[in-house]
Amino acid sequence: MVRNITSVFHKSWLLSFILKRSLSESPKPLILDQFTPDKIRNFAIIAHVDHGKSTLADRLLEYTGAIAKCGLNAQVLDKLSVERERGITVKAQSAALMCPFEGQTYLLNLIDTPGHSDFSYEVKRSLVACDNAVLLVDASEGVMAQTLATFHFASSRGLKVVPVLNKIDLPTANPEKVKEQLKSLLSIEPRDVLTVSAKLGKNVEDIITTLIMEGKSPKVADALDNGITNCVIIDSEHHAFRGTVVTILVRGGVLSKGMEFRLLRNDRVYKVKEVGIFAPDERPVEALYAGQVGFATMGIKSPSEVITGDVFYSGEVKPTAVDYVEPTKPMVYAGVFPVHQGKDHQDLGLALEKLCLNDPSAQCSPENHPALGAGWRLGFLGLLHMDVFRQRLEDEYGATVILTAPSVSYRLKIRGKKNIQRYGGEWIVVHNATVPDSIVEAYEEMHVRGTVVVPEQYLSAVLKLCVNRRGKLLSQDCLDGTRLYLAFDFPLSEIIFDFSDKLKAASSGFASFEFVETAWQPAEITKLSVHLNGKPVEELTQLVPKANFLARARALADGLAKEIPRQQFLIRVQVLAGARPVAKADIKPYRKDVTAKLHAADPSRYNKLLSRQAEGKKRLRMIGEIFVPRDAFINVLKRPL
Repeated sequence: MVRNITSVFHKSWLLSFILKRSLSESPKPLILDQFTPDKIRNFAIIAHVDHGKSTLADRLLEYTGAIAKCGLNAQVLDKLSVERERGITVKAQSAALMCPFEGQTYLLNLIDTPGHSDFSYEVKRSLVACDNAVLLVDASEGVMAQTLATFHFASSRGLKVVPVLNKIDLPTANPEKVKEQLKSLLSIEPRDVLTVSAKLGKNVEDIITTLIMEGKSPKVADALDNGITNCVIIDSEHHAFRGTVVTILVRGGVLSKGMEFRLLRNDRVYKVKEVGIFAPDERPVEALYAGQVGFATMGIKSPSEVITGDVFYSGEVKPTAVDYVEPTKPMVYAGVFPVHQGKDHQDLGLALEKLCLNDPSAQCSPENHPALGAGWRLGFLGLLHMDVFRQRLEDEYGATVILTAPSVSYRLKIRGKKNIQRYGGEWIVVHNATVPDSIVEAYEEMHVRGTVVVPEQYLSAVLKLCVNRRGKLLSQDCLDGTRLYLAFDFPLSEIIFDFSDKLKAASSGFASFEFVETAWQPAEITKLSVHLNGKPVEELTQLVPKANFLARARALADGLAKEIPRQQFLIRVQVLAGARPVAKADIKPYRKDVTAKLHAADPSRYNKLLSRQAEGKKRLRMIGEIFVPRDAFINVLKRPL
């Protein structure tokens, strides 16, 4: 007994000693008052997907001494597990780089942005805090559709764009040809284009030099608003113990620990508890000054109190609001429901609130489903965005959910005065298939203007793909003698799920795609529902164009037959268009050889065992629960060319 007490005392003393030592060795707050606005450069790296943004960010961190050169640095700013697992950037991350130059030290605030179009809002949101942008282009692939989109947005915000060609170490690199593309498409002179190899760290210092010598300093509000300290929230994340941690840009004044501020949106008063910078990990500072980017905590416990783009300020005079980027309109909608109602519903609601705080491009609203119960309708920018959001729910919050089949929005014309009154208008926009067909008079679907950049040798395959997706060619232009710029009118439902993947396959990875919404247009729509052994699967009901509903139904039935694992009983997959079956597939059961122990001279016993096995399987089929994997509908939507 004495020995046990002594052991417990020793462990508690050791834990206390380690805690005190760790606290005493915590880094002292940095002093940043020497970084006046003229010595600050806030910049983002923007590019098409897979052009090397994260690799370049790693080399910049190494060059400025923010991280050690150990040869093991890869995706240092990609901190989410989903980013490291998939090898893509999902969340924009910032890092403060302190760089000596000609006898002075400059503060460069770097923001590494995603490249996939599903996360375009992260890029736009990040550029609000920047005055400069490094436009990264693959020296072998050249200018792509996303390159054009990000360049035009950065230019419209008045940012100084530094063009950089990456991957010049590749044998397929053609810097001179890509420079001519930049000149013809973006009016960038070849002499202004830098050439680097982020993988080898070659010429990375030229980017730092150009940003310092030619880059813009942040615009600060020294005289604006009577010199009141005010900061704009550019990102936020919820922590269990610290509350909401906000990433901010100081527009004017000084932000330090202990100061009291008001939020412009709700006029509530908060006290600053922590102030720091990302270097690239959190590092405390004594204060943040005008033009600097960092983080702060103010004891905000409810995620709903903070929205991206809000301003908090000191004093009684309200500052001017920020010309902030509104969240991009969702393109894909899906229902999210807890596996079990009750406590699971409450926990899932809190998890969604916290995750939507960190990912404001995802829109969330309550929804009640007749079969699945209370849940939420979520809007996403694309199928990848939806899949990443679901994985983050599992990885970061341990939430296991039922996710319904993704769909786009449709505009419905309701018939009948009572129905119009019930649904709140004659024309309504719906994101699911819950409205009965009997009260729908007409459908409309959203169309988009899609632009495709493709090498000339792949034109035939790309045109075939676009025509199969109900695309209408609007214009065709030659870019540089080898590549074409095509503009199409597409229904949104034809390109939102898997079009980019199929386009890459049809062009050996050389084509790129970008689109913008145009207008609603009349459409003929059919509702497809799925039945497994005669029981409807509500989460797989979807609206599809009438022109190809048979092909969709067959693909849905065959796809589910491949995705649903075999059971001990027969599973019959039926797809119905309205009330009419249009496609079916069977999933054969496992077979156990119950007659293996019998000899050939006992036919009565043989037939008896087979009959008993058949009755047992029939019983299982009647009462058995069919397991449908959560990824089944995502895989089914990836249709063949």
